[in-house]
Amino acid sequence: MFKRTGIFAALLLLLAGCSKVNELRDRIDDQNERLAALENLVEVVNDNAMAVSALFNEKILITDFQQKLDETDTVIGYVLTLSDGQKVEVTFGDRLEAVVPMIGVNDQGEFIYSMDGGETFERVEGADNALAIDGVTPEIALDADGYWTVSVDGGGTWTRMLDGNGLPVNAFQANSATGNAFFSDVRYDEETGIMHFDLKTGESLQVRVTNTLVFSIAHYTEGEEVCLGEEMKYPVDYTNVKEAFFSVPDGWRATLDEESLTVYAPESGDAGRYDIVLTLVSPTDLLKAYTFTFTLNPVPVEPKWKLDWEDEFDKGYLDESVWSVVQRANTTALRYMSSDPRCYEFRDGCIVMKAIVNDDLEADPVPYLTGGIYSKNLKEFKPGRIEVRARIKGVQGSQPAIWTGSWAGTTWPWGGEIDIMERYNKQDAVYQTVHSHYTYDLGYEDNPVNQVKVTLNPEEFHVYAVELWPDELIFLIDGEKTLSYPRIETTEEGQFPFYSSVYLFLDMQIINEEWGGAVDDAALPSEIEIDWVRHYLWK
Repeated sequence: MFKRTGIFAALLLLLAGCSKVNELRDRIDDQNERLAALENLVEVVNDNAMAVSALFNEKILITDFQQKLDETDTVIGYVLTLSDGQKVEVTFGDRLEAVVPMIGVNDQGEFIYSMDGGETFERVEGADNALAIDGVTPEIALDADGYWTVSVDGGGTWTRMLDGNGLPVNAFQANSATGNAFFSDVRYDEETGIMHFDLKTGESLQVRVTNTLVFSIAHYTEGEEVCLGEEMKYPVDYTNVKEAFFSVPDGWRATLDEESLTVYAPESGDAGRYDIVLTLVSPTDLLKAYTFTFTLNPVPVEPKWKLDWEDEFDKGYLDESVWSVVQRANTTALRYMSSDPRCYEFRDGCIVMKAIVNDDLEADPVPYLTGGIYSKNLKEFKPGRIEVRARIKGVQGSQPAIWTGSWAGTTWPWGGEIDIMERYNKQDAVYQTVHSHYTYDLGYEDNPVNQVKVTLNPEEFHVYAVELWPDELIFLIDGEKTLSYPRIETTEEGQFPFYSSVYLFLDMQIINEEWGGAVDDAALPSEIEIDWVRHYLWK
Protein backbone atom coordinates (compact mmCIF):
# COMPACT_ATOMS: atom_id res chain seq x y z
CA MET A 1 0.00 0.00 0.00
CA PHE A 2 2.80 2.35 0.92
CA LYS A 3 4.70 1.56 -2.29
CA ARG A 4 1.65 2.12 -4.44
CA THR A 5 1.04 5.54 -2.84
CA GLY A 6 4.68 6.49 -3.43
CA ILE A 7 4.49 5.46 -7.06
CA PHE A 8 1.26 7.42 -7.50
CA ALA A 9 2.84 10.53 -5.99
CA ALA A 10 5.85 10.15 -8.29
CA LEU A 11 3.57 9.95 -11.31
CA LEU A 12 1.80 13.13 -10.21
CA LEU A 13 5.17 14.94 -9.94
CA LEU A 14 6.19 13.63 -13.32
CA LEU A 15 2.94 14.77 -14.91
CA ALA A 16 3.30 18.19 -13.29
CA GLY A 17 6.86 18.41 -14.60
CA CYS A 18 5.75 17.46 -18.13
CA SER A 19 3.05 20.12 -17.99
CA LYS A 20 5.61 22.82 -17.09
CA VAL A 21 7.95 21.62 -19.84
CA ASN A 22 5.16 21.73 -22.40
CA GLU A 23 4.15 25.19 -21.18
CA LEU A 24 7.74 26.34 -21.50
CA ARG A 25 7.98 24.88 -24.98
CA ASP A 26 4.75 26.63 -25.99
CA ARG A 27 6.13 29.91 -24.68
CA ILE A 28 9.38 29.39 -26.61
CA ASP A 29 7.47 28.50 -29.77
CA ASP A 30 5.25 31.56 -29.32
CA GLN A 31 8.26 33.86 -28.91
CA ASN A 32 9.96 32.33 -31.93
CA GLU A 33 6.84 32.91 -33.99
CA ARG A 34 6.66 36.50 -32.80
CA LEU A 35 10.36 37.01 -33.58
CA ALA A 36 9.83 35.55 -37.02
CA ALA A 37 6.94 37.95 -37.55
CA LEU A 38 9.35 40.80 -36.78
CA GLU A 39 11.91 39.79 -39.40
CA ASN A 40 10.07 41.65 -42.17
CA LEU A 41 9.65 44.56 -39.81
CA VAL A 42 13.40 44.71 -39.25
CA GLU A 43 13.86 45.00 -43.01
CA VAL A 44 11.27 47.78 -43.18
CA VAL A 45 13.01 49.76 -40.42
CA ASN A 46 16.36 49.44 -42.19
CA ASP A 47 14.79 50.46 -45.51
CA ASN A 48 13.25 53.52 -43.91
CA ALA A 49 16.60 54.45 -42.37
CA MET A 50 18.26 54.28 -45.78
CA ALA A 51 15.45 56.33 -47.29
CA VAL A 52 15.62 59.08 -44.68
CA SER A 53 19.39 59.29 -45.08
CA ALA A 54 19.09 59.64 -48.85
CA LEU A 55 16.21 62.09 -48.84
CA PHE A 56 18.04 64.55 -46.58
CA ASN A 57 20.50 65.10 -49.45
CA GLU A 58 19.17 68.24 -51.16
CA LYS A 59 20.70 67.25 -54.53
CA ILE A 60 18.67 64.06 -54.72
CA LEU A 61 15.59 63.88 -56.93
CA ILE A 62 13.14 61.02 -57.38
CA THR A 63 13.30 59.68 -60.93
CA ASP A 64 10.62 57.03 -60.51
CA PHE A 65 8.37 55.51 -57.85
CA GLN A 66 5.96 52.64 -57.32
CA GLN A 67 3.33 52.17 -54.64
CA LYS A 68 3.69 49.47 -51.99
CA LEU A 69 0.39 47.75 -51.22
CA ASP A 70 -0.64 45.44 -48.40
CA GLU A 71 -2.90 42.39 -48.75
CA THR A 72 -5.97 44.66 -48.83
CA ASP A 73 -4.50 46.83 -51.61
CA THR A 74 -4.00 49.71 -49.20
CA VAL A 75 -1.02 51.95 -49.98
CA ILE A 76 1.52 51.49 -47.17
CA GLY A 77 4.52 53.16 -48.79
CA TYR A 78 6.60 53.63 -51.92
CA VAL A 79 9.59 52.14 -53.72
CA LEU A 80 11.66 55.13 -54.86
CA THR A 81 14.29 55.30 -57.57
CA LEU A 82 16.59 58.23 -56.82
CA SER A 83 18.64 60.37 -59.17
CA ASP A 84 21.93 59.04 -57.77
CA GLY A 85 21.00 55.50 -58.78
CA GLN A 86 19.79 54.27 -55.38
CA LYS A 87 16.52 52.39 -54.96
CA VAL A 88 15.01 52.82 -51.48
CA GLU A 89 11.73 51.90 -49.83
CA VAL A 90 9.61 53.92 -47.42
CA THR A 91 6.81 52.37 -45.39
CA PHE A 92 4.21 54.00 -43.16
CA GLY A 93 1.19 52.83 -41.21
CA ASP A 94 2.48 49.41 -40.10
CA ARG A 95 1.35 48.34 -36.65
CA LEU A 96 2.37 45.39 -34.47
CA GLU A 97 1.94 44.54 -30.81
CA ALA A 98 5.62 44.88 -30.10
CA VAL A 99 8.14 47.59 -29.27
CA VAL A 100 9.72 48.55 -32.58
CA PRO A 101 12.41 51.19 -33.07
CA MET A 102 12.10 54.07 -35.49
CA ILE A 103 15.32 55.24 -37.17
CA GLY A 104 15.52 58.79 -38.50
CA VAL A 105 17.61 61.93 -38.87
CA ASN A 106 17.37 65.18 -36.92
CA ASP A 107 17.89 68.66 -38.31
CA GLN A 108 21.65 68.45 -37.57
CA GLY A 109 21.92 65.39 -39.79
CA GLU A 110 22.43 63.05 -36.82
CA PHE A 111 20.85 59.60 -36.83
CA ILE A 112 18.29 59.23 -34.05
CA TYR A 113 15.93 56.50 -32.86
CA SER A 114 12.74 56.27 -30.86
CA MET A 115 11.39 53.37 -28.81
CA ASP A 116 8.05 54.96 -27.96
CA GLY A 117 6.49 55.69 -31.33
CA GLY A 118 8.17 59.05 -31.80
CA GLU A 119 7.44 60.55 -28.38
CA THR A 120 11.14 60.79 -27.48
CA PHE A 121 14.33 60.27 -29.47
CA GLU A 122 17.88 59.20 -28.65
CA ARG A 123 21.00 59.76 -30.74
CA VAL A 124 22.58 56.69 -32.36
CA GLU A 125 26.00 56.80 -30.74
CA GLY A 126 28.95 56.40 -33.04
CA ALA A 127 26.95 56.81 -36.25
CA ASP A 128 28.22 58.89 -39.15
CA ASN A 129 26.39 62.06 -40.04
CA ALA A 130 23.57 61.34 -42.48
CA LEU A 131 24.89 64.01 -44.84
CA ALA A 132 28.39 62.52 -45.01
CA ILE A 133 29.34 61.54 -48.57
CA ASP A 134 30.57 58.06 -47.62
CA GLY A 135 28.69 57.70 -44.35
CA VAL A 136 27.33 54.38 -43.09
CA THR A 137 23.61 54.21 -42.35
CA PRO A 138 22.83 52.44 -39.04
CA GLU A 139 21.28 48.98 -39.28
CA ILE A 140 19.04 47.35 -36.69
CA ALA A 141 18.52 43.69 -35.85
CA LEU A 142 17.12 41.42 -33.13
CA ASP A 143 19.54 39.33 -31.10
CA ALA A 144 18.81 35.77 -30.00
CA ASP A 145 17.08 36.98 -26.82
CA GLY A 146 14.73 39.32 -28.68
CA TYR A 147 16.58 42.56 -27.82
CA TRP A 148 16.94 45.32 -30.37
CA THR A 149 20.52 45.97 -31.49
CA VAL A 150 22.14 48.55 -33.76
CA SER A 151 25.29 48.49 -35.89
CA VAL A 152 27.12 51.60 -37.08
CA ASP A 153 29.91 49.81 -38.95
CA GLY A 154 28.00 47.92 -41.63
CA GLY A 155 27.16 44.92 -39.46
CA GLY A 156 30.63 44.32 -38.05
CA THR A 157 29.58 44.85 -34.44
CA TRP A 158 26.19 45.17 -32.72
CA THR A 159 25.10 47.07 -29.59
CA ARG A 160 21.80 46.77 -27.72
CA MET A 161 19.58 49.81 -28.09
CA LEU A 162 18.55 51.62 -24.89
CA ASP A 163 15.32 53.33 -23.96
CA GLY A 164 14.94 56.71 -22.23
CA ASN A 165 15.84 55.07 -18.92
CA GLY A 166 19.08 53.65 -20.29
CA LEU A 167 17.78 50.06 -20.34
CA PRO A 168 17.98 47.56 -23.22
CA VAL A 169 14.70 47.09 -25.04
CA ASN A 170 13.15 43.69 -25.65
CA ALA A 171 10.74 43.45 -28.56
CA PHE A 172 8.11 41.85 -26.32
CA GLN A 173 8.67 43.56 -22.99
CA ALA A 174 5.35 45.38 -23.37
CA ASN A 175 2.38 45.48 -25.64
CA SER A 176 2.55 48.47 -27.94
CA ALA A 177 0.95 49.77 -31.10
CA THR A 178 3.56 52.42 -31.84
CA GLY A 179 4.34 51.41 -35.41
CA ASN A 180 7.67 50.93 -37.05
CA ALA A 181 7.80 53.68 -39.66
CA PHE A 182 9.64 56.94 -39.23
CA PHE A 183 7.17 58.39 -41.75
CA SER A 184 3.70 59.32 -40.58
CA ASP A 185 2.62 59.95 -44.18
CA VAL A 186 3.99 59.95 -47.71
CA ARG A 187 2.04 61.35 -50.64
CA TYR A 188 2.65 62.44 -54.22
CA ASP A 189 1.21 65.65 -55.65
CA GLU A 190 0.63 65.10 -59.38
CA GLU A 191 0.05 68.78 -60.11
CA THR A 192 3.35 69.99 -58.67
CA GLY A 193 5.37 66.82 -59.29
CA ILE A 194 6.52 66.81 -55.66
CA MET A 195 6.49 63.93 -53.19
CA HIS A 196 5.86 64.96 -49.57
CA PHE A 197 7.28 63.07 -46.61
CA ASP A 198 5.87 63.78 -43.13
CA LEU A 199 8.24 62.54 -40.42
CA LYS A 200 7.14 61.64 -36.91
CA THR A 201 9.65 64.15 -35.61
CA GLY A 202 7.32 66.80 -36.99
CA GLU A 203 9.52 67.66 -39.97
CA SER A 204 8.39 67.59 -43.57
CA LEU A 205 10.48 66.91 -46.67
CA GLN A 206 9.56 67.79 -50.22
CA VAL A 207 11.42 66.02 -53.04
CA ARG A 208 10.77 66.71 -56.70
CA VAL A 209 9.94 63.75 -58.94
CA THR A 210 11.74 64.25 -62.23
CA ASN A 211 13.67 62.45 -64.92
CA THR A 212 15.18 65.45 -66.68
CA LEU A 213 18.60 63.80 -66.67
CA VAL A 214 18.08 61.04 -69.24
CA PHE A 215 20.51 58.30 -70.27
CA SER A 216 20.00 55.19 -72.38
CA ILE A 217 22.39 52.58 -73.75
CA ALA A 218 21.95 50.02 -76.53
CA HIS A 219 23.26 46.47 -76.92
CA TYR A 220 24.57 46.17 -73.35
CA THR A 221 23.73 42.97 -71.45
CA GLU A 222 24.36 42.76 -67.70
CA GLY A 223 27.22 40.43 -66.87
CA GLU A 224 28.28 39.91 -70.49
CA GLU A 225 31.61 38.22 -71.01
CA VAL A 226 34.71 40.13 -72.08
CA CYS A 227 38.25 38.96 -72.69
CA LEU A 228 41.60 40.50 -71.77
CA GLY A 229 42.31 43.61 -73.80
CA GLU A 230 38.81 43.68 -75.32
CA GLU A 231 37.12 46.93 -76.24
CA MET A 232 33.33 47.14 -75.79
CA LYS A 233 31.55 50.01 -77.52
CA TYR A 234 27.86 50.81 -76.96
CA PRO A 235 25.68 53.48 -78.59
CA VAL A 236 24.24 55.89 -76.02
CA ASP A 237 21.74 58.71 -75.93
CA TYR A 238 21.63 61.24 -73.11
CA THR A 239 20.42 64.75 -72.33
CA ASN A 240 20.97 67.41 -69.66
CA VAL A 241 24.40 66.10 -68.68
CA LYS A 242 27.01 68.61 -67.51
CA GLU A 243 29.71 66.20 -66.36
CA ALA A 244 30.37 62.48 -66.37
CA PHE A 245 32.91 60.43 -64.49
CA PHE A 246 33.67 56.74 -64.01
CA SER A 247 34.61 54.48 -61.12
CA VAL A 248 36.46 51.48 -62.56
CA PRO A 249 38.38 48.49 -61.16
CA ASP A 250 42.17 48.42 -61.43
CA GLY A 251 43.32 47.98 -65.02
CA TRP A 252 39.95 48.83 -66.57
CA ARG A 253 39.16 52.03 -68.49
CA ALA A 254 35.95 53.65 -69.72
CA THR A 255 35.11 56.70 -71.82
CA LEU A 256 31.92 58.51 -72.80
CA ASP A 257 31.51 60.69 -75.87
CA GLU A 258 28.48 62.13 -77.66
CA GLU A 259 27.60 58.86 -79.38
CA SER A 260 29.03 55.96 -77.41
CA LEU A 261 30.22 54.52 -74.13
CA THR A 262 33.44 52.52 -74.51
CA VAL A 263 34.78 50.07 -71.93
CA TYR A 264 38.33 48.73 -72.15
CA ALA A 265 39.04 45.46 -70.35
CA PRO A 266 42.44 45.08 -68.64
CA GLU A 267 45.40 43.41 -70.33
CA SER A 268 45.70 41.05 -67.36
CA GLY A 269 43.42 40.08 -64.47
CA ASP A 270 41.53 37.35 -62.66
CA ALA A 271 38.25 35.78 -63.71
CA GLY A 272 35.19 37.29 -62.05
CA ARG A 273 32.51 39.97 -62.24
CA TYR A 274 33.56 43.62 -62.37
CA ASP A 275 31.47 46.78 -62.09
CA ILE A 276 31.95 49.97 -64.10
CA VAL A 277 30.02 52.83 -62.46
CA LEU A 278 29.13 55.87 -64.54
CA THR A 279 27.97 58.95 -62.61
CA LEU A 280 26.30 61.75 -64.52
CA VAL A 281 25.91 65.31 -63.23
CA SER A 282 23.07 67.54 -64.43
CA PRO A 283 23.39 71.30 -65.01
CA THR A 284 21.79 71.76 -61.56
CA ASP A 285 24.34 69.38 -59.95
CA LEU A 286 21.94 66.47 -59.57
CA LEU A 287 23.59 63.07 -59.66
CA LYS A 288 22.57 59.85 -61.38
CA ALA A 289 24.66 56.68 -61.32
CA TYR A 290 24.60 53.67 -63.66
CA THR A 291 26.37 50.38 -63.02
CA PHE A 292 27.55 48.13 -65.84
CA THR A 293 28.69 44.65 -64.87
CA PHE A 294 31.07 42.53 -66.95
CA THR A 295 32.33 38.98 -66.51
CA LEU A 296 36.05 38.79 -67.26
CA ASN A 297 37.32 35.72 -69.10
CA PRO A 298 41.11 35.89 -68.51
CA VAL A 299 42.12 34.92 -72.05
CA PRO A 300 43.37 37.29 -74.78
CA VAL A 301 40.64 38.74 -76.98
CA GLU A 302 40.27 37.33 -80.48
CA PRO A 303 39.67 39.81 -83.32
CA LYS A 304 36.01 40.28 -84.27
CA TRP A 305 33.57 42.86 -85.54
CA LYS A 306 32.68 45.52 -82.98
CA LEU A 307 29.90 48.04 -83.36
CA ASP A 308 31.35 51.50 -84.08
CA TRP A 309 28.19 53.53 -84.73
CA GLU A 310 24.47 53.18 -85.43
CA ASP A 311 21.34 55.18 -86.15
CA GLU A 312 18.00 53.63 -85.16
CA PHE A 313 15.89 56.44 -86.72
CA ASP A 314 13.56 56.19 -83.71
CA LYS A 315 13.68 59.81 -82.54
CA GLY A 316 11.11 61.04 -85.03
CA TYR A 317 13.52 63.49 -86.65
CA LEU A 318 16.68 63.35 -88.74
CA ASP A 319 20.05 63.64 -87.03
CA GLU A 320 21.41 66.59 -89.01
CA SER A 321 24.92 66.02 -87.71
CA VAL A 322 24.97 62.81 -89.77
CA TRP A 323 22.40 63.10 -92.57
CA SER A 324 21.17 65.65 -95.06
CA VAL A 325 18.68 65.50 -97.92
CA VAL A 326 20.25 64.23 -101.15
CA GLN A 327 20.77 67.11 -103.56
CA ARG A 328 19.31 66.92 -107.04
CA ALA A 329 21.84 66.29 -109.80
CA ASN A 330 21.82 65.79 -113.55
CA THR A 331 22.05 62.02 -113.29
CA THR A 332 19.47 59.28 -113.79
CA ALA A 333 19.54 58.39 -110.11
CA LEU A 334 19.29 61.89 -108.64
CA ARG A 335 17.30 63.88 -111.21
CA TYR A 336 14.10 63.97 -109.11
CA MET A 337 15.55 64.35 -105.60
CA SER A 338 13.50 66.74 -103.48
CA SER A 339 13.20 68.13 -99.96
CA ASP A 340 9.39 68.07 -100.23
CA PRO A 341 8.21 66.79 -96.81
CA ARG A 342 5.74 64.45 -98.54
CA CYS A 343 8.75 62.40 -99.64
CA TYR A 344 9.75 61.66 -96.03
CA GLU A 345 8.06 60.07 -93.05
CA PHE A 346 9.07 58.70 -89.65
CA ARG A 347 6.95 55.64 -88.96
CA ASP A 348 7.19 52.85 -86.38
CA GLY A 349 10.78 53.67 -85.48
CA CYS A 350 11.87 53.85 -89.15
CA ILE A 351 12.56 56.55 -91.71
CA VAL A 352 10.58 56.17 -94.94
CA MET A 353 11.59 57.79 -98.23
CA LYS A 354 9.09 57.94 -101.09
CA ALA A 355 8.66 58.61 -104.78
CA ILE A 356 5.52 60.62 -105.54
CA VAL A 357 3.86 62.26 -108.54
CA ASN A 358 4.63 65.99 -108.64
CA ASP A 359 1.31 67.85 -108.55
CA ASP A 360 2.81 71.36 -108.86
CA LEU A 361 4.88 71.64 -112.01
CA GLU A 362 5.02 75.43 -111.73
CA ALA A 363 6.85 75.21 -108.41
CA ASP A 364 9.15 72.38 -109.57
CA PRO A 365 9.02 71.39 -113.28
CA VAL A 366 9.77 67.66 -112.92
CA PRO A 367 7.16 64.88 -113.17
CA TYR A 368 8.20 63.08 -109.98
CA LEU A 369 9.65 63.91 -106.58
CA THR A 370 11.85 61.43 -104.70
CA GLY A 371 13.27 61.37 -101.20
CA GLY A 372 16.74 60.43 -100.10
CA ILE A 373 19.33 61.13 -97.42
CA TYR A 374 23.09 60.80 -97.40
CA SER A 375 26.01 61.36 -95.05
CA LYS A 376 28.13 63.31 -97.54
CA ASN A 377 30.56 65.69 -95.79
CA LEU A 378 28.99 64.74 -92.43
CA LYS A 379 29.55 61.09 -91.47
CA GLU A 380 32.61 59.11 -92.58
CA PHE A 381 32.34 55.33 -92.77
CA LYS A 382 35.85 53.94 -92.49
CA PRO A 383 36.66 50.53 -94.01
CA GLY A 384 34.70 47.99 -92.01
CA ARG A 385 31.20 46.54 -92.25
CA ILE A 386 28.08 48.53 -93.14
CA GLU A 387 24.65 47.04 -92.43
CA VAL A 388 21.23 48.48 -93.31
CA ARG A 389 17.91 46.89 -92.36
CA ALA A 390 15.26 47.85 -94.92
CA ARG A 391 12.12 46.84 -96.74
CA ILE A 392 10.62 48.17 -99.96
CA LYS A 393 7.20 48.90 -101.42
CA GLY A 394 7.91 48.50 -105.10
CA VAL A 395 6.20 50.25 -107.99
CA GLN A 396 6.78 49.87 -111.72
CA GLY A 397 9.47 52.44 -112.59
CA SER A 398 10.96 52.72 -109.08
CA GLN A 399 14.52 51.98 -108.02
CA PRO A 400 15.27 52.20 -104.28
CA ALA A 401 18.95 51.98 -103.43
CA ILE A 402 21.48 51.72 -100.61
CA TRP A 403 24.88 52.74 -101.94
CA THR A 404 28.14 54.56 -101.26
CA GLY A 405 30.20 57.43 -102.58
CA SER A 406 33.87 58.24 -102.10
CA TRP A 407 34.47 60.18 -98.89
CA ALA A 408 37.60 61.73 -100.40
CA GLY A 409 35.49 63.25 -103.16
CA THR A 410 37.29 61.42 -105.97
CA THR A 411 35.53 61.87 -109.30
CA TRP A 412 33.05 59.14 -110.21
CA PRO A 413 33.72 56.38 -111.19
CA TRP A 414 37.38 56.62 -110.09
CA GLY A 415 36.38 56.77 -106.43
CA GLY A 416 34.24 53.67 -106.76
CA GLU A 417 30.57 53.05 -106.05
CA ILE A 418 29.28 50.16 -103.93
CA ASP A 419 25.61 49.33 -104.49
CA ILE A 420 24.75 47.45 -101.30
CA MET A 421 21.17 46.99 -102.53
CA GLU A 422 19.15 48.03 -105.59
CA ARG A 423 15.70 46.85 -106.62
CA TYR A 424 14.17 47.47 -110.01
CA ASN A 425 10.41 47.90 -110.39
CA LYS A 426 8.55 45.12 -108.53
CA GLN A 427 11.05 42.31 -108.99
CA ASP A 428 11.28 39.59 -106.36
CA ALA A 429 15.01 40.14 -106.32
CA VAL A 430 17.68 42.71 -105.47
CA TYR A 431 21.07 43.46 -107.01
CA GLN A 432 24.44 44.08 -105.37
CA THR A 433 27.03 45.71 -107.63
CA VAL A 434 30.38 47.50 -107.72
CA HIS A 435 31.24 50.31 -110.15
CA SER A 436 34.67 51.72 -110.87
CA HIS A 437 36.78 53.07 -113.73
CA TYR A 438 37.76 49.45 -114.36
CA THR A 439 34.16 48.14 -114.58
CA TYR A 440 32.41 51.19 -116.07
CA ASP A 441 34.85 53.03 -118.31
CA LEU A 442 36.90 49.99 -119.35
CA GLY A 443 33.95 47.56 -119.28
CA TYR A 444 35.49 44.76 -117.21
CA GLU A 445 32.36 43.36 -115.58
CA ASP A 446 33.27 39.67 -115.62
CA ASN A 447 36.90 39.61 -114.49
CA PRO A 448 36.06 39.53 -111.68
CA VAL A 449 32.23 39.42 -111.71
CA ASN A 450 30.98 42.75 -110.37
CA GLN A 451 27.28 42.00 -109.72
CA VAL A 452 24.97 39.44 -108.14
CA LYS A 453 21.19 39.09 -108.37
CA VAL A 454 19.62 37.64 -105.21
CA THR A 455 16.07 36.27 -105.26
CA LEU A 456 14.03 37.22 -102.18
CA ASN A 457 10.93 39.17 -101.13
CA PRO A 458 12.05 42.81 -100.82
CA GLU A 459 8.66 43.72 -99.34
CA GLU A 460 9.92 42.10 -96.10
CA PHE A 461 12.71 43.43 -93.90
CA HIS A 462 16.22 42.22 -94.77
CA VAL A 463 19.68 43.24 -93.60
CA TYR A 464 21.84 44.32 -96.54
CA ALA A 465 25.56 44.53 -95.84
CA VAL A 466 29.03 44.96 -97.29
CA GLU A 467 32.48 44.43 -95.78
CA LEU A 468 35.40 46.53 -97.01
CA TRP A 469 38.71 44.63 -96.80
CA PRO A 470 42.12 45.65 -98.20
CA ASP A 471 41.89 42.96 -100.90
CA GLU A 472 38.17 42.15 -101.16
CA LEU A 473 34.59 43.40 -100.96
CA ILE A 474 32.17 40.90 -99.40
CA PHE A 475 28.43 41.39 -99.89
CA LEU A 476 25.88 39.80 -97.54
CA ILE A 477 22.11 39.60 -97.07
CA ASP A 478 20.75 38.54 -93.69
CA GLY A 479 24.25 37.44 -92.71
CA GLU A 480 24.71 35.13 -95.74
CA LYS A 481 27.52 35.86 -98.18
CA THR A 482 26.22 36.66 -101.67
CA LEU A 483 29.21 38.02 -103.62
CA SER A 484 32.96 38.47 -103.30
CA TYR A 485 34.69 41.10 -105.40
CA PRO A 486 38.49 40.69 -105.02
CA ARG A 487 41.46 42.88 -105.80
CA ILE A 488 43.28 41.24 -108.71
CA GLU A 489 46.63 41.63 -110.43
CA THR A 490 46.06 43.69 -113.57
CA THR A 491 47.82 46.29 -115.69
CA GLU A 492 44.60 48.24 -115.98
CA GLU A 493 43.96 51.21 -113.70
CA GLY A 494 41.22 51.70 -111.15
CA GLN A 495 40.30 48.06 -110.50
CA PHE A 496 40.01 48.29 -106.68
CA PRO A 497 39.53 51.80 -105.26
CA PHE A 498 37.24 50.44 -102.53
CA TYR A 499 39.48 50.15 -99.45
CA SER A 500 38.86 53.73 -98.34
CA SER A 501 36.32 55.73 -96.39
CA VAL A 502 32.88 56.23 -97.93
CA TYR A 503 29.69 58.11 -97.32
CA LEU A 504 26.28 56.44 -97.50
CA PHE A 505 23.18 57.05 -99.65
CA LEU A 506 19.69 55.83 -98.64
CA ASP A 507 17.21 56.85 -101.31
CA MET A 508 14.24 56.20 -103.54
CA GLN A 509 14.75 56.77 -107.27
CA ILE A 510 12.67 56.78 -110.45
CA ILE A 511 14.55 55.10 -113.30
CA ASN A 512 14.21 55.91 -116.98
CA GLU A 513 11.99 53.97 -119.36
CA GLU A 514 14.99 52.32 -121.02
CA TRP A 515 15.78 50.54 -117.74
CA GLY A 516 12.38 50.07 -116.18
CA GLY A 517 9.61 50.93 -118.61
CA ALA A 518 6.87 53.47 -118.02
CA VAL A 519 6.21 54.53 -114.44
CA ASP A 520 2.91 53.37 -112.92
CA ASP A 521 1.78 56.75 -111.63
CA ALA A 522 -1.41 55.35 -110.15
CA ALA A 523 0.54 52.96 -107.92
CA LEU A 524 2.79 55.65 -106.43
CA PRO A 525 4.06 56.36 -103.86
CA SER A 526 6.77 53.74 -103.74
CA GLU A 527 8.77 53.52 -100.53
CA ILE A 528 12.04 52.42 -99.00
CA GLU A 529 11.71 51.97 -95.24
CA ILE A 530 14.95 52.02 -93.25
CA ASP A 531 14.89 50.52 -89.75
CA TRP A 532 18.52 51.13 -88.85
CA VAL A 533 22.09 51.63 -90.10
CA ARG A 534 25.08 50.09 -88.31
CA HIS A 535 28.79 50.43 -88.87
CA TYR A 536 31.31 47.92 -87.50
CA LEU A 537 35.09 47.95 -87.27
CA TRP A 538 37.38 44.95 -87.01
CA LYS A 539 38.79 44.73 -83.47
